[in-house]
Amino acid sequence: MKWRLREFSIARAIQGKKILSPLSSQYWSMTPYKLGARAMKFSARPVSINPVPQPDFSARNYLREIMVKQLRSQEFQFDFLVQLQTDADAMPIEDPTVEWKAPFVKVATITIKPQTFDSPEQMEFCENLSYTPWHSLPENQPLGGVNRCRNQVYQTIAKLRHQLNHVVKQEPTVEEFLRLFGR
Repeated sequence: MKWRLREFSIARAIQGKKILSPLSSQYWSMTPYKLGARAMKFSARPVSINPVPQPDFSARNYLREIMVKQLRSQEFQFDFLVQLQTDADAMPIEDPTVEWKAPFVKVATITIKPQTFDSPEQMEFCENLSYTPWHSLPENQPLGGVNRCRNQVYQTIAKLRHQLNHVVKQEPTVEEFLRLFGR
């Protein structure tokens, strides 16, 4: 067995962090994606950290509960950052544990308006959705073996989830979204 001390130390560092709110955390793609003919990684960074009420860490869905409280009356923004691959050898597509050294560049702002999203009807709607990073334009599809594996895992999980919920997989319509979320 080959020791993977570097990967183990990364996992330990992640494990030790407690997330206070999904709206105050920075997110990274970790794995690369296409940007046309190039490769990129991306990140979403909170623009300003509004005070986060102390979450009830014992609550089963404490992250959702804290988001419900925060989005009731506040707008949140994230900078959307892109990191382009500049050296295929030093910034490999097939090894997501290698930190890319190119700078991140802000390309957009994500704005999340105040909202209510926890009614029983909204929760049921969301429970029957499925997510995959492969639901994208061909020019922005995930790259590498880890992402190809994720594609299979996400498809399998979505199929099982829809079977357990006794629903057919379908894309939500604009009308459905507007009826439930009023935008």
